[in-house]
Amino acid sequence: MRGFRTGFSRVSQLLSKELFYSLPEGETRKLVVFSDSREDAAAISNGIERTHYLDLVRETMYDELYRVALGEGLLLADLEAHGEARCAVAVACATENPETAARFLREIELERTPIPEGLPGDQGRSQR
Repeated sequence: MRGFRTGFSRVSQLLSKELFYSLPEGETRKLVVFSDSREDAAAISNGIERTHYLDLVRETMYDELYRVALGEGLLLADLEAHGEARCAVAVACATENPETAARFLREIELERTPIPEGLPGDQGRSQR
């Protein structure tokens, strides 16, 4: 039996990532990882590469979910209030998805169209 703990490659990946970010920009930034054996070096290298890839996938998914969840809501709010995208997230959403912005504008216009008087079934409804 052995205890569950963070693997050595994950710790190495986290430390190397933070160390890499602390290096000055502009120059070619490189890190060298040393190990006592070739097998350990290969395992560390593979682990760092794998966890870095998973971090990139996670970051990409987060960015896309953020754009959809926040971007479209802020775009809709800006279009309703001002008729155009104003905040940075809404502008980015409108730029990346012009069809969504056009659809929102059509739906806002349709929503603001008053319901004509005398239509069957409109008893008790208030006009917008």
